[in-house]
Amino acid sequence: MFCRLGMVILCLTFRVSASELSPLDVVGDLGLEVDTYSFLNDDGLYEEIAIHFPAKHLTFVPQGDSLFVARYAPRLQIFDGQDNLVKKIEGLRQYTLPSDISVDDHFVDDITRFQLAPGDYRAILVVEAVDNARVGRTTFSFQVPAHKTGQLFLSDVMFFREKQMLDPNLEMHSFEKNGEILLPAPMRAFDANGSLGFYVSLSEIGQLAHLLTVQVLDRFGHTVYFDERKFPTYREKAYFTENISLRGLIPGGYTLQVQAQADNQVVTTERRFRILGQPVSHSGTFTEQRQKLMQQVLERYSGAEIAAQYEKLSVNARAEFAYGHWLVRQPYFARAYVGPVTGLGQYEMPLSIFRALGHSGTLKKRVDKTFAKRVSLPDTLQIREAREMLKVFLGADDAYAAVANAVLFLEGGFLADGDDRAQQVCKNNPDLSYAFQVLGLAKIGRKDWNGAIRHFERAKELAPNWKSGTLNKALVHFLSGKGGDEEAFVLLREAAQQDSMHPWLHYMIGRIYERQDSLKESAKAYLHQVLVNPLYGRAHFDRGRILFKQGHIDSATVIWRALLEDRPDFRDICISPLLEAYLNTSETGKAQALIAEELRTLSEEARARVEDVSLVASPEEWTAYEALSVEDRPRFVRAFWQKRDPTPATPGNERLVEHYRRVVHALRNFSRDGDAWDRRGDIYIRYGEPAHVSKRGDVRYETDQQVVRVKERLLNMLSPEAKQEIVARATRLRTSTRDVEIESEGAEAVEVHDFESIDFEMNPNRVFFASGSDDVNTYIRGKELFGRDRVGMSDKTIRGLPLYPVNGSEPWEYWIYPDV
Repeated sequence: MFCRLGMVILCLTFRVSASELSPLDVVGDLGLEVDTYSFLNDDGLYEEIAIHFPAKHLTFVPQGDSLFVARYAPRLQIFDGQDNLVKKIEGLRQYTLPSDISVDDHFVDDITRFQLAPGDYRAILVVEAVDNARVGRTTFSFQVPAHKTGQLFLSDVMFFREKQMLDPNLEMHSFEKNGEILLPAPMRAFDANGSLGFYVSLSEIGQLAHLLTVQVLDRFGHTVYFDERKFPTYREKAYFTENISLRGLIPGGYTLQVQAQADNQVVTTERRFRILGQPVSHSGTFTEQRQKLMQQVLERYSGAEIAAQYEKLSVNARAEFAYGHWLVRQPYFARAYVGPVTGLGQYEMPLSIFRALGHSGTLKKRVDKTFAKRVSLPDTLQIREAREMLKVFLGADDAYAAVANAVLFLEGGFLADGDDRAQQVCKNNPDLSYAFQVLGLAKIGRKDWNGAIRHFERAKELAPNWKSGTLNKALVHFLSGKGGDEEAFVLLREAAQQDSMHPWLHYMIGRIYERQDSLKESAKAYLHQVLVNPLYGRAHFDRGRILFKQGHIDSATVIWRALLEDRPDFRDICISPLLEAYLNTSETGKAQALIAEELRTLSEEARARVEDVSLVASPEEWTAYEALSVEDRPRFVRAFWQKRDPTPATPGNERLVEHYRRVVHALRNFSRDGDAWDRRGDIYIRYGEPAHVSKRGDVRYETDQQVVRVKERLLNMLSPEAKQEIVARATRLRTSTRDVEIESEGAEAVEVHDFESIDFEMNPNRVFFASGSDDVNTYIRGKELFGRDRVGMSDKTIRGLPLYPVNGSEPWEYWIYPDV
C-alpha cells in the first residue's frame, strides 16, 4: 500500500529514461504531480513513486470538534515489457487538518516504495479524491537498473522543495533521508530567487578515495554551475543533501548532472529542472555589431564549432548562449561584460575586490582580522585573459567593454589604471549607469567616500532597476566609519534586508555581531547566509561554533559532522572541534569512530606517528616498551591506555580520544606535509593546549596572572644585556628597498626581495611595526610612533615577545604552560 515518504531519490546511474528527463505528463483536475526514483540500501534496489497535489482539491468533512478530514484513493498498476501486470498497489488514504487552518496553503505528499527485478516497466497511476469528482492520471515508463555487489552505485537525483517541515499528515520516518525530512518537488520547478534542493546517495565506495562532480547545464549544454569535491579513503556510503543558489541564472530549462568516480569506476546521473520566471529578453545594447564581435571571441577562445552554433541562433538566444557559455568558463568576462551588455546579469561586487582595492586593513578594523585574512585573492590569470578578450570589443569603441576593462583593472588590484579608465568612460558616456557604478568602486579604493556615494547615486538615477545601489552606499558608510559604528551597521543591515539573497553579506554581518558578543544575532545571520547560499562552508562552520559557545553542543556537532562528510575542504577544520565537542558530551564512542575514519585517511608513516606513545609515556614506560618484542608491544599499548582511562567503567577511553585529538591537531596545524610535525607538535601532544601563545603576526600580551608570574620569573633570570638584545632584534623592521620589483602598471605594489636592517634607515619617521608585524613583504610609507617607545617593548617588561633573541622579520612563536 501507499506509505508517506518525504524524501525521494532518483537512480539514473546506468540509464536515462524519459520519466527522468522531464516531469511526467498528468491529466485531470486534481493538480497531481508525480515523480519516480531509484535508490540502493542494504536490502537491495528500491523504486519510489512520489505524488503531490493541493489539499484544497479534496473535500473535507468535520471530525470531532477541532479537525477536518479528507480522503483520497491512489491506485498504481505496473506492467513489464510483455505487458504483464507485475505489481498493483492501492489503498484509501486520509488527510487531516485542524479546523482553524486554511486549506489553501497545504499540499498532500505521499509516496510508495517497492522492489522489482531489473528491466523496463510501464506504470499507470490514478489518484481519485473521495467525495468529489476530481482525479489525476498519468502513464509513464521507468527502468530498474541492474546492479552487482561491489559495483559503485549512484542513486537518482531527487529534487526536494523543503526540509524539516512538520506536518501531522506525514509519517516522518517515511520522509527521512540521511537524518533529515525532505519533501519532494515532483514538478522540478524552482524560484529564481531561491535555491535548488536535491538529494543523491553513493553506495559501494569500498573505502576508496572518491570524486564527486556536480554541474548545472543550460539548454545549450553549457556548464553554468560547477562543484568538484575530492574525498579521502574512509567510507562505504555517502549521502548528499544539497542546495545550490540559483542567483545569477536566468529563467528556463536546465539539467542537473552528478558524477562520481572511485578508482576506475565512473557513474553518472542527471535530471532536468526549470527555473521559474518571465523569459528574459536581451537589452537593446546587445547590438548587431556586438553580436558579431562576440562570435569572433567565441571562435578565438572556444573554437569554430561553438561559434557556428552561436551564429545560427536568434538575437535573444545568442545573448543567452554567450552568457551561459562564459559563466563558469570565464566568470570575470561574463560578470563584467556579457551580463551587463546583454541585460542578463548585473555586475555585483565580489568580496575579493575589497582586498584588491587595498582594504584588507579596513576589513580587519571594521569586521575582524580573521574575516579579512580569509578574503580570497583575485585570479589574476583569468582577469588577464578576460582583458585580452575585451580587446576585440575595445577596438570598436565599445563603451560597455571600456567599463568592463576598468572594473577588471580594479579587481586585479590596479587601482590607478581602473580609476583613470572609469573616469574616461564616464566623461565620454555621461548617461551610462554602469560606468558610474565602477567609478564609485574606484573611489572606494581611493578612500574618497563622498565621491563613491555621489557616483553610486548617479548610477541609480540612470538605472533605477540597479539592485546593488543601496548596498554599495551602505558598504561605503560602513567602511568609512562615518556617522559612527552603530549607524553604519544599521545601514548595512537595512541593505541586507533589501537584498536578502546576497551571497556573502549576511556572513559578514554575522561576524560583526559575533565581535560585539551578540551571539544570538550572529547565529541568525549565519543561518540566513546558509539558507540563501548553502555552499558557503564558513557560514556553516561558524554557526556551529556559535552554537557551541552558547552551550548547544549537540546542535554544533550535527552541523560540523555534516560539513565534514559533505565538504572535504572543511574536514581538517572540523575534526578538532568535533572531537572536543564529543569529549564535552561524553560521546567517546562517536569520537573513537571518527578517529578510526581519520586514521584510514592517513599514510602509513602518519598512522604510525599517531599510534606512537613515546611522547606521552614516562621514561620508565618507554624503556619497558622498547625492551618488548614486536609481538608484545600492542598488548603493552592497550594496557598503557587502559591505565590512563579516567572512567574505566564506561565503553570509551576519554584520555585516548584526547590523545588522538592532539595528534590530529598537530598533523593539521604543525606539519608541512601532513605526515610529520615540528617541535610544536611534540609539546602539544604531551601537554595539550598552552595557556598562552604569541607569535609573529599575532603578538599577544600576557594577561593571565599565572602566565605573567612565569614570564616575570624567567625575565628576572636574564642579564640586562640579554634583555636589550631581545628587544633590539625583535623590533628591527627591514625597510630598505635595495632590491625591489615594482608590481602592477600603476605601481601600487612593491615586492621586496632584499631588505636591510632599520639600523641603516635614513628616515627616522619610518617605523618598526609600521602596519602590523606580518607586513614583511610590503614597502611602508607613512609616519608612526617609534618602535622602542611602544608599550611592552622596553627591556624591563617584555610582553608579547619570547625571552630569547628573535629577528622581528622572521617567524617565531612561543608557548607558556604555567603548570608544567
